[in-house]
Amino acid sequence: MWCQKLVAVVGTVGPMPATMSSTTPLSTLLSALKRESALLSVKDVAGALNITEWWTRQLINSGEIRAINIGGPDKCARWRVDPEDLRAFLAARENRARDLVAIAA
Repeated sequence: MWCQKLVAVVGTVGPMPATMSSTTPLSTLLSALKRESALLSVKDVAGALNITEWWTRQLINSGEIRAINIGGPDKCARWRVDPEDLRAFLAARENRARDLVAIAA
């Protein structure tokens, strides 16, 4: 699972939960990846967004998610996504700005 790949990274940053799961906040995982300068595979991105790998590739092919092809010219595309690019994709898809000021009752 995509979370298992991050166990070593998160474990070096601070206390790690007993089990990594899909309920681990995406921002925590992306921060840990950024510190390690790691690139995410299509499978990692699909797991983080809770979508299929096929749909992730469609988003990459349409240019909605910026990705790097690490495959050779004669080989199949092997896409990698920078965590900052995934964060930018998510920010661009927000329907409104995050409320930073609590409303007084």
